[in-house]
Amino acid sequence: MRRNLCIVIASLTLAAGCDKLRSKKHEGSDEPAAQKQAEQAQGQATNAYDQAQKAQDDARKRMADAAKAQDDLAKKRQALMTAEQKAQQTSQQAQEAQQRATKQAQEAQKTVQQAQHEGAQATQQAHEQTEQKGQQAQQAQQAQAQPQPPAGQEAQGAGSQSAQTASGQVLDASAVQIVVGRQGEPALRVKVDQNTPVTLDGQPSSPTSLRPGAQVRISYRLVANQPVADRVEGRTTM
Repeated sequence: MRRNLCIVIASLTLAAGCDKLRSKKHEGSDEPAAQKQAEQAQGQATNAYDQAQKAQDDARKRMADAAKAQDDLAKKRQALMTAEQKAQQTSQQAQEAQQRATKQAQEAQKTVQQAQHEGAQATQQAHEQTEQKGQQAQQAQQAQAQPQPPAGQEAQGAGSQSAQTASGQVLDASAVQIVVGRQGEPALRVKVDQNTPVTLDGQPSSPTSLRPGAQVRISYRLVANQPVADRVEGRTTM
């Protein structure tokens, strides 16, 4: 557009010079002066054209520089967006890794606490079993030290007394005798025979089926100052 404008200006300048020359001819001026003015006008038009060409070249260069700057700006914006997306993704991955680490730490702590609890329970059970075995051994020694009535001793009164009951843990059991440990009392030695009713966990059984540590409830009578079992009910310990 600038080029065309300059050409128009140059053409108008040249036309003006020509009109002025024609006017001079009509007015009777001399021809050399008119020719000189025409040459000056042509030179001005040429200069104007060159300036217009130069301005147009400069405009093209500026437009090219502006396009390049705009392209660089677009590339930098794209790089910035890519960097922001990468930073956001990295941050999200870091958060997920932290959450996983926290969860694993909590699970590990829970496992440790459970192991400690189970260890404490096992230690307590072992201690209780040790104490129980010690009590059973002590009660067995007391039962063995209990004096037996002399053989052939006559039964007191009518030969038997009313039935009594005793509960405790079996210390020893055979086909003829059951030794029962009672808490806070001496062990009880009770006579049994093949006709003595014996149950274990509600099922018919025999005295020899009772193992040390089993819970028993014995109904007995004193015959000749000796406990004789009328019924034995046993229960295995869990």
